[in-house]
Amino acid sequence: MAKDALGQDLKVGDKVIFMQIGYRNFVEGTIKSMTPKTAMIGHKMTNVCSTESRQFYNQIILDTRGLGLEIKVEHGVDHRINK
Repeated sequence: MAKDALGQDLKVGDKVIFMQIGYRNFVEGTIKSMTPKTAMIGHKMTNVCSTESRQFYNQIILDTRGLGLEIKVEHGVDHRINK
């Protein structure tokens, strides 16, 4: 199973956050499809007029807002806390 940069499982339909390639902008999107190494993410139009981006899994973070899961990263160690 594919995992994000924090080791969380990813699947089609998940809401994610990633950094736009070549820019320092964070973009929110939804995973549309997956290959063994990358995910195609649909998102709002960016400054380069793109509505889809392909990202490696280690470049993606699962958007846990609204899932009842809080992730705290302290000193490089993530602590998952179920609410």
